[in-house]
Amino acid sequence: MQTQLQIGTISEGTLKTEDIGNNLIWHMDRLDLDTNDLNTFNKLKKEFSDEIEHLEESEEEYSEKLENIFDEIKEIADNYTPDYCYLGMHQGDGADFGVWPVPDLFIPTTQGGYDGYVFRSTIETNGVDEHVPEEYSHYLAVNDHGNCTLWSRDGDTWKECWAIV
Repeated sequence: MQTQLQIGTISEGTLKTEDIGNNLIWHMDRLDLDTNDLNTFNKLKKEFSDEIEHLEESEEEYSEKLENIFDEIKEIADNYTPDYCYLGMHQGDGADFGVWPVPDLFIPTTQGGYDGYVFRSTIETNGVDEHVPEEYSHYLAVNDHGNCTLWSRDGDTWKECWAIV
């Protein structure tokens, strides 16, 4: 089982909470959630399904209760996104819900990236090929094609968090 949601689309082409929620639930069902999250998630999943059934029977188009249940499921899912990623709508397409790298991470600002903990490579590289000061917990490698890999410090070694092309 996976321990994190993967970068990319979870639901696209719709803004309907029931569609986005069902797709998010499908992805969450494939994760190895910790016990507390799993218990809460299973309860919310049942409530979400029940509320969709209620909506279909009543022919209503909107349910604040469904929105609130979705928000609670999303709160759990946020704990399972990779480092420096967010769960939400893609900045270029509001009907594309998924897991996306934080866009500000790619803006070449002062060393340390957007929050002071990410060392951005000063050379075009595919790995951690330069000395990174201890105060940085992450290293963003960008090669000459624009492919990016985020690494996190694990003691004296580096562990790959994610890579995008």
